[in-house]
Amino acid sequence: MHTRDHKHLNDTLTTLPELLQNHDYETVAVSNNTLVSEKFGFDRGFETFYKTW
Repeated sequence: MHTRDHKHLNDTLTTLPELLQNHDYETVAVSNNTLVSEKFGFDRGFETFYKTW
């Protein structure tokens, strides 16, 4: 979640895309929100990450 105090996805958390990728799933993300982007760590576990902005 994005707040003034916490702007990056916690590195100690395992994301669902990471779990799926570890079990040979192809993982793809599509985001139209600049806060849900690589800059904030939300690309973790995705093989492909599309930004639509």
